[in-house]
Amino acid sequence: MDIGVLKHRLDTADLDSLRVKQSNPQTISNLFAFKKSVEQLADIPGLAAFVQNIHNNPLYNQNVDAVSTAPQVIAQLTRSADELRSAAIGIREFLATSYQSERPESVVASIPANQDLAAVTQTLQDLDKALRQFVSEGDLNGRLEIEKWESGSLVVIIFLGTMSAVGAVARALKAAAIVYQEIQKGRAMAQRVEMLKQHVKREQMTNDLGEVISDAEKLLIKDILDRESRAVEREVFNQPDNERVERIKRTVRLLAQLFEKGTTIAPSGRMPKDEQDKFPDVNHLLTETPPIKQISDSPGASNEGGSSVSPPSDS
Repeated sequence: MDIGVLKHRLDTADLDSLRVKQSNPQTISNLFAFKKSVEQLADIPGLAAFVQNIHNNPLYNQNVDAVSTAPQVIAQLTRSADELRSAAIGIREFLATSYQSERPESVVASIPANQDLAAVTQTLQDLDKALRQFVSEGDLNGRLEIEKWESGSLVVIIFLGTMSAVGAVARALKAAAIVYQEIQKGRAMAQRVEMLKQHVKREQMTNDLGEVISDAEKLLIKDILDRESRAVEREVFNQPDNERVERIKRTVRLLAQLFEKGTTIAPSGRMPKDEQDKFPDVNHLLTETPPIKQISDSPGASNEGGSSVSPPSDS
């Protein structure tokens, strides 16, 4: 097992649930949570023998959350659980002090686990297209290196080379989050338009309305993409460059498409806190507050969604 995966598994394991609850010497509870925690550790190297001891206890096969039995049987399970917990904590603490998972100038890309090999390959290619040229712009002096591919978890550690490149990527991700947010608003409106079609008799009118809303939403997304990309250039680079703005648009567009497919990019755990704070919260993309003013309502650009809104195409 990859060391990074091992560390992540132990860091996120619910080790507290390995403590069997006893209301008296003959009764234990919390067995469901206890067994779930045991199985989380079953394939961790070095813990298999401890897990097997627990599996051999007759209480482990009970399909109830609480049970009463002989005190010596409970004592045996408790002792085995304590041994497993102590061993897991020992490995976790050793890794915390002796293993450094990634460099501070790295980001962590998480790809949905349900994607097939072709989809994963395409995602990696899109990540490369979105970031490689962008981090080498101007004085960023960044570079793109795949530091680690953590097998089984679909997590890719990407080294960006410099903190300047890290800050630029963080700002581009915020821009992409805003574009992604607008796409989701459009999709929500599209669902409402479809509901309208089912409840009115003049279907042709609703079809026309849906097309108008969809076209307006596409224009709005295009305008937001342009404004956010220019904001990235103003904040990251010293000199304006129209060709660079077009390259930034491509980066932001690709990142929004990756969000749409479920891929997220987050700062590494070793990155300084002030740099981590520049990244959008990947768990709350829809609540991300835009750093620049959004486009106001106008007849040509509605702030509502459309009947068929897609991610901006890479063209």
